[in-house]
Parts: sequence; C-alpha cells; structure tokens
Amino acid sequence: LKTKSFNKIIDNKNNNYLLNNIRAPNKSSVKCKLKNKIPRATYNSIKSSIYNTYIPNISNNISTHNNNSYNETNKENINTLNNAFFSISKNKNKEYKCIKTLEGHKEKIVSMIELSNGAIATGSYDNKIKIWNLETLQCIKTISEEGYIFCFLEMEPNKLLSGTNKNSIQLYNLNNNILEFSFKGHYLWINCLIKCSQDYFASGSNDAEIKIWDYKNRKIYKTLKGHDDCILAMILLKDNKICSGSADLTLKIWDWKLGICIFSFIGHDKWIKCLCQLDKDDIIISGSDDMKIKIWKKNNISNEYKVIKEYKGHKHSVRTLCKINEDTFASGSFDGSIKIWNLNKNEEIQSLEGHKSYVISVIKIKNGDLVSCSNDHTIKIWRNK
Repeated sequence: LKTKSFNKIIDNKNNNYLLNNIRAPNKSSVKCKLKNKIPRATYNSIKSSIYNTYIPNISNNISTHNNNSYNETNKENINTLNNAFFSISKNKNKEYKCIKTLEGHKEKIVSMIELSNGAIATGSYDNKIKIWNLETLQCIKTISEEGYIFCFLEMEPNKLLSGTNKNSIQLYNLNNNILEFSFKGHYLWINCLIKCSQDYFASGSNDAEIKIWDYKNRKIYKTLKGHDDCILAMILLKDNKICSGSADLTLKIWDWKLGICIFSFIGHDKWIKCLCQLDKDDIIISGSDDMKIKIWKKNNISNEYKVIKEYKGHKHSVRTLCKINEDTFASGSFDGSIKIWNLNKNEEIQSLEGHKSYVISVIKIKNGDLVSCSNDHTIKIWRNK
C-alpha cells in the first residue's frame, strides 16, 4: 500500500508513536486483512476513501506537534482509521461454502430440478433419474430411463417430465415410478423444457424447433420455427414471452400463443448454452461457449434488447446460469467453477471451487442454498454463511 500521503507519514521522523498506534495500514497486514478477502475494485475504493479522508488530517496534525504529544484530533483519526480497516473483515459479505457432496450416479449428471415437495431430481448419462431428500441427504428413489436425461419439468406435483436423447419427452408418476406418457414430435434430442402456463409447456430440440405442448390433452399445440441450429436454452419472460438461445448464435423472443418470433438478436461468438432472467429492468442474461456472459436490457420504446454489460472470468464454456436475487446471479462453467456475480458492483464477488470436472447445472432452492451437478458424477450443496 503506497500513496504519497502515506509515504509522507512513514518518512516523518516524528511519527514513531503515531505509527505504533495505527495497527492496520502497514504493507503486509493490509494485504492480509483486505486484499485477499474482498474484490479488487472494492479494496481499491475503500483504500482510496480511507487515505483521502484520514491520512491528510493525521499528517497535518503531526506537523504541528513533537513526537511526545498529539491532540485529540489525532486520537480520533487513529481510532477511525483502525475501525475502518478492521470492520471490513468483520462485516464482509457472507460467502457460499460447500456443505455436502452427494454421490450415487455412475456417469456425468446433466440435468437437475427442485421438485414442489422440496426434493431434488437429477438425470445422468447412466440412464437413471434419482430423487434426493435434502433433509436426510439420501437418494430416496431411482427410475431407469431409456436414454440420457437432458432436462426436467414439473407441471404438477409428483408428475415429472424428462427430455431425452431418444427424441421424446417422458412423463413419470413419481408416486409409483410408472411412465404415464411419451410426448413425441421432435426428431432429435430435447435440450430444454419450460412451463408456459398451467396447461402448456415448451420444448427446445436439436432439430432447431420449439414445440408448444397441450399438457392435459397430450398433444402439440404449436411449432415455432426460426432458428437455424440446435436450441440449447429457453426461459419464460415475465411478459409471458419465450426467449430461446441457439447454436446459430442468436437469441429470439417468441409469442408462443401466436406462434411467431417477435425479435431476434445476436451478440455471442459461439453457441449460446444458457439463459436466465432478472425481472428488475427486464434483464436477460446469456452464457456461451465463447466464455462470456452478456447482460441484455430491454428498451421500453423499441422493445428490443441490447447488451449493456459483458462479464469475462470463466476459462471455458459457460454452461449454466442461475438467478440468486435481482442483483446477483451464479454461473457454472466447463472450467469446473461456479462464479457469483453482482450487477450493482459490476464484478465477480466469489468463485466456488470444488467440482473436479465440468459444472453442468446450478439451481437455487427454496431455502436459499445453491445446488450444482457435474461431469464428476457428484451433486454439491452450497450454503451462504
């Protein structure tokens, strides 16, 4: 930590008593107590504020006193400076810590959902769906599937839809583990499922089509065409429109009831793998194989979306996004990390390390914990504490 004002104090031969009483601002202790515990931008801002506010006052007061005396203003400035440094560590934001790792799948886990009863369902390349009780941290049910399970959706309690590489959407009754119905219409595997309303849901496929399904009548309601390549991600926007992300590098906004594309926009250099929405300011967040996260904001006049921010930090594809609150979201990557980002601070605020391979999915569950699954065959639970 070097600034002109601070060096001036250090160089002043009359400051021995003062320096002995300012415990924090020496080169080693400040780095230990601050720099490694808070984001760089926050650290620099605090450092600048403290020195600009307090150091000139201390320095000015020192110049008018000998080394055996100093006035009450000096005492006050010293105490304030100490409190400013030491309160940061004490009151720093909580951080996510891994509290439990669940094991049971024999292959990579590629899909996950929290069910209405609080349990977690996971799907794997071992052709198994597992249901986990998060209170006992045990697998309570295993269902054998015909193929890989890429996505889940719960339209009603104890009824689970799964999208597979067998080009079908399977409806399971979790009370008895019976396959009740297979929704068929896509000719390539299904990557994503979202609920449109109480009676309708949408599926996105490698066949570049979005299909809207009448859940109760078990049939296709509409087919949305417009993408030129695999549809890899979908979200339902708060205005009841669908946003889709594709390997054709575009994001599209759809009126699913009318079956038409309203807007199409581009910003990524490689496949768009994941999406999430922040209701605040109509923000869409996209993650891509280009290792970038883009923040899109809706223009209230034109109703078009424009990139307002771009985050870089992952060293591989951004595979999953998860809203934490209206200012904070999480991203999971093929680099094995989960990063927490804050829009107000405009920076990464934490990186969660623990998985030994690709992070495929991250979700936030009702109690506030984050749950992640990975190519390393494990599920990890992260708690903010």
